[in-house]
Amino acid sequence: MKTKKLMVFLSSFILLLFVACKNDNNEEETVGASYLDTLIVPHSLKGYELYSWPEGNKWYFSILVGTNRIKTYNEVISSIPSEINLITVVGIDTLKLALARFPENEYITWIGQGWLQNTWGGNYGNLQLPPQNFIADITQFCNQKKLNLQVTD
Repeated sequence: MKTKKLMVFLSSFILLLFVACKNDNNEEETVGASYLDTLIVPHSLKGYELYSWPEGNKWYFSILVGTNRIKTYNEVISSIPSEINLITVVGIDTLKLALARFPENEYITWIGQGWLQNTWGGNYGNLQLPPQNFIADITQFCNQKKLNLQVTD
């Protein structure tokens, strides 16, 4: 348990350093490949939760550690890593880079609007599943990486 917390803390710290040093002039820049290369994703007893939302013509993806409690909207959309928020990335290719760091057989639940409506009511902002071709692409990728992806809606 201490090792898991240490790994999440170190990963979060590295991401925080990256964000602090990020060049704000390049809007297309996302989490750097060097950070993703060093990202260590420990096995989670409760799996992970994947959230997505559009902003303009870009899709954002946030991966949170599974817990026994319902996450808040602010926790989900935060780009600042924490004990709960593992990583937030922009774009499907960057999401794949992050998912490639997960251990085999890890469980990931992709949270859709139906689940959010039932759980949060109407207060979930623009969180939603992306178009079906994105979902199919990520599902195929997870199958290849032996990750257990469940899409809820």
